[in-house]
Amino acid sequence: MSNLAELASLLSEPSGTGGWTLTFGLVTRDYEHDGTVAVQADGLPLEEDDLGFAAGLRRGLSRGQRVLLLRSDDGQSYYALLAME
Repeated sequence: MSNLAELASLLSEPSGTGGWTLTFGLVTRDYEHDGTVAVQADGLPLEEDDLGFAAGLRRGLSRGQRVLLLRSDDGQSYYALLAME
């Protein structure tokens, strides 16, 4: 499934949270250097277990890279959609 198709499916799912918002984050840890992924977004350090990832994105992220995130309106769920060049 493409990133756009994943976004469309997430936005159309009734999640019970009221909706989703696009936001940006910064990759602070990556697999190549750290063996795990972490992202700083909305003033929060998000660990790999706190994030959902679009297919194939998790291992393709590098430290310092910006990432487009989908955040639930209640702030409890984050989904990494794509890495920014």
